Amino acid sequence: KGTSEFNRGQRPVMLSEREYCTKRADWVRCGFDICYLRNAFRRQKRRKGAQELSHHTLHFSVQFPHTEDRVYIAHSYPYTYTDLQQYLAKLPFVQPNLRTYFMNQVLCRTLTDNHCYLLTIT
Repeated sequence: KGTSEFNRGQRPVMLSEREYCTKRADWVRCGFDICYLRNAFRRQKRRKGAQELSHHTLHFSVQFPHTEDRVYIAHSYPYTYTDLQQYLAKLPFVQPNLRTYFMNQVLCRTLTDNHCYLLTIT
């Protein structure tokens, strides 16, 4: 892909263990001098006559809030399976008229025994 939301102002997110343990701080946007660009590496064509594909690099700088800290950096705010379950469970109560055109069913279970939902919107 030729561009990225990072070239339009998106920034990565960061979680500092020290901030989380002392202030219960959550993920925060971070980074400056952000640039997403094509690099010199090329991917092999999948079929004859196809366009050569490029690899891209995301480059950014971060100022860490503390020394002796463990910091996690992510593309965007993490959204866990638990977040999804909680959202789907409370959705019909937050939006009561949603029940007329939205149905949530368990389609099957994953290899880790989690529910795999089937969402039907009519």
